[in-house]
Amino acid sequence: MRPAIITFLLCLFPMCLLADDLDDGEAALNARDYKEAFKHFRVAAENDLASPQKKLDVVGKKIQETPSEDKEALKRHIKAAELGDIEAQLWLFQRSMRNCNYKEASQWLQNGVEHGDARAQTCLGILYMYGFGVNKDRKEGFKLYLKAVAQDAAIAKYFLGFLYENGEEGIPQDYKEAVKWYREAAEQGYVDAQERLGLMYECGHGVSEDRIQAHMWCNLAGRDISRNRISATMTKTQIEQAQDMAREKASEIEKRKAAGGK
Repeated sequence: MRPAIITFLLCLFPMCLLADDLDDGEAALNARDYKEAFKHFRVAAENDLASPQKKLDVVGKKIQETPSEDKEALKRHIKAAELGDIEAQLWLFQRSMRNCNYKEASQWLQNGVEHGDARAQTCLGILYMYGFGVNKDRKEGFKLYLKAVAQDAAIAKYFLGFLYENGEEGIPQDYKEAVKWYREAAEQGYVDAQERLGLMYECGHGVSEDRIQAHMWCNLAGRDISRNRISATMTKTQIEQAQDMAREKASEIEKRKAAGGK
């Protein structure tokens, strides 16, 4: 389970952390500020996100970055983090995780947790759950999850669902509880939760097996492999119904976000 959790920390969680970098990178690229675009896309590409990597390749042809800039970026983030900048601390947390320096990674999260940042709470909760850089403490990890969930954080709800789906030491497997948390995160637009909810419908775990619902959620998440596998067992009419449902659900989620909902 440990390798899977590291994957979550380095690949899934950054999608939330890096949303601003992706948007800022696109804006800089459109403005032909290639150096600025390179900076933002690099942050995303360092986390193995395919689309930013392609963008990085494009702007990389426009400018030439020197190794000293990497050192300068690190210095800037450390300075900002020491002044209490939570975004810089989260950036350094990711860097420490990539370097397998888990103790240092946990330390960069402390300030964010103390200031009630749900992302920091979720990540530190995971470290406590599996003993990365801190003494393994399931109760503390679970408590941090719940603090983040209390702030309506979709990422925390997703990991809580993952916890119940798989079952852990002291926490029994409970598919219905997993579905509950996946659904809450999915309704907030969290794509990984949308796919997991779709797969729960596909397998009939915690819900009645329902291929239309499974297709709808996986399609909404943009997960083609899961969606196409499910499509192979459906009729044309069922697929069309699922596609209509996905469009309606996407519109519903966007309206909720526009109205200030999470």
